[in-house]
Amino acid sequence: MRRHLPRALRVLSVVVLGVGVVHVAWLFIEHLQHPEWSAPASANLVYLAPYVMAAGTLYGLSCVFSPRTVPGP
Repeated sequence: MRRHLPRALRVLSVVVLGVGVVHVAWLFIEHLQHPEWSAPASANLVYLAPYVMAAGTLYGLSCVFSPRTVPGP
């Protein structure tokens, strides 16, 4: 189980980042359709920050739990 944990965390970080990109893309499309009802397009990038932080945390955890490689002689 521990051997597969780093790969699972990396995959999960990519999924979280993908969800964030889709969310921001949806907000951009919403802004293009109704600019008077939504925030400016540049302000929608703020919504990507929590996804990037979560993905970075998951990727960092995957690096911590990955097996250590010791250089040979």
